Amino acid sequence: LIVEVLSPTTEAYDRGRKFEAYRRFSGLRTVLFVRQDRPQVECYTRQDDGGWLLSEASGDAGAIALPAVGFALALAELYRDLPNDAGPNPDTNPDIAPDTTPTQ
Repeated sequence: LIVEVLSPTTEAYDRGRKFEAYRRFSGLRTVLFVRQDRPQVECYTRQDDGGWLLSEASGDAGAIALPAVGFALALAELYRDLPNDAGPNPDTNPDIAPDTTPTQ
């Protein structure tokens, strides 16, 4: 199990080259990407055919199953110390467009 806590400055690298490198580890079964600014977790689980299955959870009521370790992660518990005003959230406020600026 690898857990990546995403930051704005490294998110593209973490999801790209770093995740590509992780996938080369044949024994690795699960990779989590955890947002630090809002309750959102993406879980990639290696399938028997070598492909990766994505499952996602978001919001305070969300939970993500981690069968590789026999555990379910409740987002409310994970994010319990996150302030309610952690910043603008384009997922819950349609007036805020997500940043689509290309990175180099």
